[in-house]
Amino acid sequence: MKNFMKNIEKPPVMMHRTNKRFTKGICITNHSNSMRFFLFEIDFPCTSKDIGKIDDVYRHHSLDYIRHRSMRGYHWLSCTLVTKETWNVLRDELLSLNVDCPMVCIRIEPNKWIGEKDIWELYFHRFYYDNIFRNSIEFSNLLNVWFHIPYDKRFRGYVPTELNIVNYPLPVMK
Repeated sequence: MKNFMKNIEKPPVMMHRTNKRFTKGICITNHSNSMRFFLFEIDFPCTSKDIGKIDDVYRHHSLDYIRHRSMRGYHWLSCTLVTKETWNVLRDELLSLNVDCPMVCIRIEPNKWIGEKDIWELYFHRFYYDNIFRNSIEFSNLLNVWFHIPYDKRFRGYVPTELNIVNYPLPVMK
């Protein structure tokens, strides 16, 4: 774990945008029920203390999650379904760390920066064996495939959901 943090805390030296204009994102809502996913991002350099605080919030609420690098920061994705009320509590706990994070959709395609795929797969994940009845089958499977999670450490889900995956334009860089 220590080496993992050492390797991913350093921001890349050179960043160049791809020529892609659109990307894919996953939304907090799904088409199957009123439950939500809690997604969070930091798109700027942050401290290991900030990362630890965010991880602690996910752990405190027993959310299965994966944290991975993006070119300028980190994304947190949880396949555990929560109520709207719990989602609001989670948002309020983390809002001060990134007031610009809309927390309604998060990019799931490493196509914003040249070379981003190389760091996208650097991840840390945490799962709880009793969450199977709170986890989305489809989101669990997607995380397992996207991040090549070994069989014995895979997310497991029980709740069928129809994920809400959208295409949206990448922001124009100034």
